[in-house]
Amino acid sequence: MCANTVPDDRCKLVRVHLSSSGVSAKPRRLAWLSAAIAVVVGTAVPMAARAVPFVEPPPFGNETDFLEFTIDHHFSALRITELAAGTAAVGSSSHFAGSPNAFPSTPPQATDPVVLEVATAANAAQRMEIVDTQGMLENFYDVRYVPRMLSSQRQLVDALEAAPAGDPFNIAFLEIFSGHHATLLPPARECASVAPHAQVRAMCASMVAAQTQEIEEMRAHLASAYGITEIPYVTIPNSDGRPLPVPASASLLVVGLWGLRRALRRSAAAVTK
Repeated sequence: MCANTVPDDRCKLVRVHLSSSGVSAKPRRLAWLSAAIAVVVGTAVPMAARAVPFVEPPPFGNETDFLEFTIDHHFSALRITELAAGTAAVGSSSHFAGSPNAFPSTPPQATDPVVLEVATAANAAQRMEIVDTQGMLENFYDVRYVPRMLSSQRQLVDALEAAPAGDPFNIAFLEIFSGHHATLLPPARECASVAPHAQVRAMCASMVAAQTQEIEEMRAHLASAYGITEIPYVTIPNSDGRPLPVPASASLLVVGLWGLRRALRRSAAAVTK
């Protein structure tokens, strides 16, 4: 279920995007969970308001557009991973590669060693890919592209910035960053087949392989460490300057109901035994 501001033709569950990219995805939670939360909280909570924000994948378009999108996509990943591992561990994303964006120095919010490892490795890899992709744009098209934080990607960062340190952040990071990775897969798969430059095709194939593996690893850790096997998403149209469809209450609900959700899941498991 998407927010009312998302047109029907853009309202797609993340499982559609993941399935088309060869990544397995679970169905949404049962409707009883929404009702149970409504009873405990004392108000009806729409599914979209509890969902993890997910940016809708753009079409491949042309090579230039895709390379620019990749830079912006990776730039938002720098901030996402910086929040997890801390600025001191990975370096600030502010003004990276000429970007005018400025973010405050941040202590590590993650406490899970796996999350810290994923964040540190991903930050280093995506910094390198930003520089490489900027080089391709300049070499092939004489374009000197500066990374920017798209409004759609900013929503993901906002959700993580609102998450309390510790387990709430660990869970939010794994859910949001695996969805963030999935955003790149559909256009990257097409890029690997149709991009006119062999160097770009090779980069796209490498990104698809690496990010698919990382999605599976993050989802596996969510299941083994936190008992989370199903993730409801709400899609955010991937175009800058458009209204974001996630309700204003989403960030609070995304980060504030982890304990309740886990308690309800355990209760449901006990009932079915």
